Amino acid sequence: MNEDPPRTQRETPEQRRIHTRIGGRLVLGGAIGLACGLAIGALVGMWWFDRTGAVATSAIAGSIFGVAVGMLVAGYSALESPDPGKEPSDTERPILDRPEATREEHDELR
Repeated sequence: MNEDPPRTQRETPEQRRIHTRIGGRLVLGGAIGLACGLAIGALVGMWWFDRTGAVATSAIAGSIFGVAVGMLVAGYSALESPDPGKEPSDTERPILDRPEATREEHDELR
């Protein structure tokens, strides 16, 4: 039987680079978000509530929110623009294949 090669052999160097970068930043963003969310949630819980259970629940909720926001920001920060001329396109020649998208310009005095 023909088996697919491992994922690392099917990826281009650019794909490998972005997977490595995103993976590392997601872990770091999640850890920072967890710490910040836990601290902020605990402080808000101590300020608003008197019971220990409510403070703990607030800290847990803050940590969940912090992880989500941290990973979102880290994921966005890992993205990069493609090199000039290598932008993705749905056609091989975007301008020539869509004449309705461009028009001739004429210097006319009105």
